[in-house]
Amino acid sequence: MRGLLKHVGLSNIKGIVGHSVGAGAIINALDKEKLSIPTVLIAPALRLKEMLEFAFFSHGIPPRVFYSLIREFEMRMGYNLINDNPINLVTKQSLAALIIHDQSDRITPFKDSAEASIQFPSLQLFSTSGLGHRRILFDDEVIGETLRYIEGEQHKQTVSGIFQGEKRKIPVV
Repeated sequence: MRGLLKHVGLSNIKGIVGHSVGAGAIINALDKEKLSIPTVLIAPALRLKEMLEFAFFSHGIPPRVFYSLIREFEMRMGYNLINDNPINLVTKQSLAALIIHDQSDRITPFKDSAEASIQFPSLQLFSTSGLGHRRILFDDEVIGETLRYIEGEQHKQTVSGIFQGEKRKIPVV
């Protein structure tokens, strides 16, 4: 994600949307690059470390193998699964974002998103019902809410620039 943001260039980005583990990657990239972009997180994997442990262990992979793989990944990529766990980064940077999550999601727990939105007012929660983890991506209401949020954040940035004495429209990244 960080490479993509650098390659595309911030002036070309009006908003960013991520789903599941991709939403976690976005949180990480925004934190590492110190960026503020209108962000929508759909069914985000906020507790990625715990999700990975559950997935590996429930498939019978021994803990020593899991932790060995994680250590290798951390050394090669320069990340730390505990420190860079999306829920920890959200708390660290006060990320402003819209979280869209279905209450019946069986892959990423809805309760993580609900708790995060209560704990951190900069996270807005839009909940759905009956869409699950994948169908949520194709729902017209979800798509509309995503576009409204990104457009609204762009408008806020423009208006705040006007009130700060700017005479020109502030470029939104």
